[in-house]
Formats: sequence, C-alpha cells, structure tokens
Amino acid sequence: MLATQWLLSITDNYYVLLFMINMMLIGLGCIMDMAPLILVCTPILFPVLVLKMGMDPVHFASCFS
Repeated sequence: MLATQWLLSITDNYYVLLFMINMMLIGLGCIMDMAPLILVCTPILFPVLVLKMGMDPVHFASCFS
C-alpha cells in the first residue's frame, strides 16, 4: 500500500510512470530471477497501473512475459 501511494505521488503522467517502472524492472531483473520478481512486483504494480491509471489487465500481464 505504501509503495502504491509513493509511486502515485511521484507523477500523474501515465507514460512517465511506465518509464519509471520499466527502469525499475530492468534494474531488478539484473539482480533477481524472473519468477520471484513477478511474485514481488505484481501486487505492488497492479493497483497502480490497472486500478488507478486504467491500464488494461491483459496489457499489464504481457509486460511481464
């Protein structure tokens, strides 16, 4: 919940938020395996992108594959 609020407090721009999340996932992908990364990041990023920003859930799921 705190991470969701923190991400939403940084910017309201959809594309800036996607860019920041993309950079975060690239950085985390260098130090973590993909399966644990998905399990850790999905509960944090799903409320931000799908529920607050209006991203389609199918598009959200395809970002992790």
